[in-house]
Amino acid sequence: MNLPQDKIRILSLLLLWLAAAVALVALAEQPDPSLNNGMDLYLSTEYESQAAQVALREVFPEYRFSYAAIIFHQPDGLRGEDWRKINQLLAWLNPNDRQIAIEESKNQFARQDLIDAPVISYRTTPQLTSRLNSASGKSTLVVIGMPDIFTAKRTQNCVQELGRYIDSVEWGSLQVELGGDAGFYADYASAARESVDRSTLITVALVVGILLLVYRSPAGVLVPLITIGTAVIVAVRLLYLGTSFGLTADPMIEMFIVVLLFGSGTDYCLFIFARYREELEHETRPAAAMWRAWKAVASSIAASALTTMVGLSLMVLAEFRAFQKAGPSISLALGIGCLASLTLAPALYVLAGRYLSWPITSCRMAKPLSGRLWPALTNLVTRRPGLITIAVVTILLLPSMHAMRSRTSYNIFEELSDDWSSFRAFHIINREYKGGMMGPMTLLVRGNQSLHAGDGWKAMADLSARLAEQPVVAEVIAPNRPQGLEGMVYDKPQDMHLFWQLGVQSYFYSESYRAARIEILFHEGPYTDNSLAGAELVRSVAHSFADQSPVIEQTLLAGPSSTLADIRRVSRRDLTVVTLAVLLATYVILLILLRRPLLSLILIAGTMLSFGTALGAADLLFVRILGQAGLDWKIHFFLLVLLVVVGVDYNIYICSRIREENRKMPMQDAVRVALSRTGSIISACGIIVAGTFASMMFGRLSLAVQLGFALAVGILADTFLVRPLLVPALILLLDRLKQRKTPPGPPGDSHPRQATGAATTGAKTAPTDG
Repeated sequence: MNLPQDKIRILSLLLLWLAAAVALVALAEQPDPSLNNGMDLYLSTEYESQAAQVALREVFPEYRFSYAAIIFHQPDGLRGEDWRKINQLLAWLNPNDRQIAIEESKNQFARQDLIDAPVISYRTTPQLTSRLNSASGKSTLVVIGMPDIFTAKRTQNCVQELGRYIDSVEWGSLQVELGGDAGFYADYASAARESVDRSTLITVALVVGILLLVYRSPAGVLVPLITIGTAVIVAVRLLYLGTSFGLTADPMIEMFIVVLLFGSGTDYCLFIFARYREELEHETRPAAAMWRAWKAVASSIAASALTTMVGLSLMVLAEFRAFQKAGPSISLALGIGCLASLTLAPALYVLAGRYLSWPITSCRMAKPLSGRLWPALTNLVTRRPGLITIAVVTILLLPSMHAMRSRTSYNIFEELSDDWSSFRAFHIINREYKGGMMGPMTLLVRGNQSLHAGDGWKAMADLSARLAEQPVVAEVIAPNRPQGLEGMVYDKPQDMHLFWQLGVQSYFYSESYRAARIEILFHEGPYTDNSLAGAELVRSVAHSFADQSPVIEQTLLAGPSSTLADIRRVSRRDLTVVTLAVLLATYVILLILLRRPLLSLILIAGTMLSFGTALGAADLLFVRILGQAGLDWKIHFFLLVLLVVVGVDYNIYICSRIREENRKMPMQDAVRVALSRTGSIISACGIIVAGTFASMMFGRLSLAVQLGFALAVGILADTFLVRPLLVPALILLLDRLKQRKTPPGPPGDSHPRQATGAATTGAKTAPTDG
C-alpha cells in the first residue's frame, strides 16, 4: 500500500462513520411512547394483575390504568381561602365553557383529555368525602384518571398541563403536590434525564483525566472521545429505529449505554494505542504500524466484546419486559462501540500522525502506573500463592456473607428524593391517610348470573365479608358496603336506593350486572412486604371463594400491590434463570478459550466473589449506615449480569498472557512476567470502567446511585484482588498440584515447561503496556 491509498482509505472510513451518524440523527427520532394500555410495559397479560386491568377496562369503560393525585395540605388545617382555591382547580378541570378553556391551553389535546377525565374529589363524589378528606382536617385529595398508562405521551402531556396550572396559582401557605403513578413517572423521567446528563459529563471528565494520567498526551485523548461519542450517537439512534423489533432506548438504558461504552470503549482504544505505540518503535510508516497492531489486538478486543454481548443478550430470557429489552439493546450498543474502536479509532490514530504524542516527543508511551508496584506484587504471589489465596478469599467472603442478608425494596417512590413533588405527595398521603389510600386494590368479580340480586347479591356480600376478615385488610368497599367500615353493611339491594341515586350502583356494577368490583384497602402502603404478601393472600381467598361458589366464575385482582407481587415473583424467577444462563454461557466461552474446566470454574467463582463483595458493600452503606429501606430490587439482576460479563474479560487477558509466557519459561516465571507486563494497562482499564460506573452515583435516582456504587466496588475488587492476586495464585497452586501428580520424566529430561504444562490455552492474547 502506498501513502495516498492509505489516506484515501482512512478518509473514506471517517466519512462513512460521519455519514452514518448524521443520517441517523436526521432520520431516527425518539419513538412516541404513547400506549393504549399497560400490557406492553413490564408484564404480559398472563399475570393476574395485568389481566385484571384489561378486564376492568372492558367492563368499566371509565376505569383508568393510571391516575394523577393532587394532595392539598395545610399544616394548620384547611381554611375557607384554601377551599376556594381547591374549588377553582376543580372548576378548571371541568369548566362550564370548555371551548374557552381549551383555546387558552398551550396543549389543546391534553386540555381536552383533562376536561373529559373522571375526577374523584369531595365535590364530584360526595359519598367518598370521608375518605378523601384526612381525619386531621389538614389534607384533601383530588384524583384524576389519565387517558392511558402512566408512561404514555398523552398521560404525560396531561401531567404537564396539570403542573402548569399548579405553578400558575399563588397558593400561599397551602402545600400542593402532584403525585400518583402518573405524577411519579413524570418526576422519574425528569430525574432519569438529569442522571444521563450528569453521568455523561462526569464520565467524559473522568475518562479524560485518566487518559491524561496514563498517556500524558492531550492530543491522544481526543481519539477515544471522538470514537466513543460517535458510537454512542449511532447506537442510541439505531435503538430508536429498533423499537418495533423489541429494542428500547429509555433514559435509564441510555445511561447504561453511555457508561458502558465509555468504559469498555476506552479500554479497547487503550489496547490499540498501546500496541500501536509499540509497533512504531519498529515500523516508521504509521499505516503499516497500525495494521500490525490491529492484527495483534483485534481478536482479543472482538472476543472480549463478544463475551460481554453474549452475556447481556441472555437477558432476553427474562419475563420482566424491561430486563428482556434492556439486555439485547445494551448488547447492540456495545457491538457498535467495539466496531467503532476497531475501525474509527485506528483511522484517527493514523490520521493524527505526530500530533498524537504531543507534547511528548518520544514514541514510548508513559507508564505512570508501573514502577515497582507490579514486580513487588508478582514476587509476593509467586512466593506465597497459598497465603495469598487464603487472604484474598477471606477479604472477599466477609462482605459476601453480609450480602446474603441484604434487604430488598420494591417501593418505587424510594427511587426519588424530596426534591420531587410526587415524593412529597407520597409521604403526605402516607402520614395523613390510611396506608391503603396510596394504592387501593380493585377486585373484579364475574358471575354466571346477576350479581345485583338474589344469590348473586348474597355471594358478593359473603365474599366482601370474607375479605374483610383478613388481617392485612383495613377496609372493604363493596356494593353492600359502599362506605366501607365507616358506613353500614346492607343485607338487601333495595335498602341501597339512596346510594343508587348517587350513582354508586353504576360504579360497582357493569351494565349486565354480571360483573362487579370491590375496592380493598390495606393497613400499610402498597409497596411494603406485608402489602405484597397481602395481595397474594387476597387473591388466594378470592380464588378459593370462586371455586366453591355456584354463582361467581372468576376473580381478578388489580392494583399496585398486586402488580408488584407479580413483579417480585417474576424478578426472582428471572434472577435464577438468567443467572444460570449467563454463568453457563460464560463457562462455555471460558472452556472454549482456555480448555481448562477447573480453571474456568475458578474464574467464575472469582467473579461471583466480586459480586458478593459489591452487593454486601452496597447493603452496608445504603441500608445499614444511611438507613434506606433496602436496595432497589433491580440491583441484584443488573449487578450480577454486568459484573460477570465485564469482569471475566480481565481474567481471560491475564490467563492468556500467562499461557503465552508459559510456552517459553516455567510457570512461576510465566506468572511473574505476565503480571509485570500486563498489570499496568489492565488495571488502568479496570479503573476506567469502575470510574465510569461510579459516575452513575451522581444521578438523581436511587437505583443509579446504588448500582453505580456496587458496580464500581465489584470492578475494583476484581481489578485489584481477583485478577492480579487470586487468579495467578490459584494457577500456581493448580500447577504445583499437577506436578505432584505427574510422574517424573526420563533421565535427562528436565524442561520445566514440560513438567508444568500450559496453564491456559485460548485465542485471546493480552495487550501489553510496552
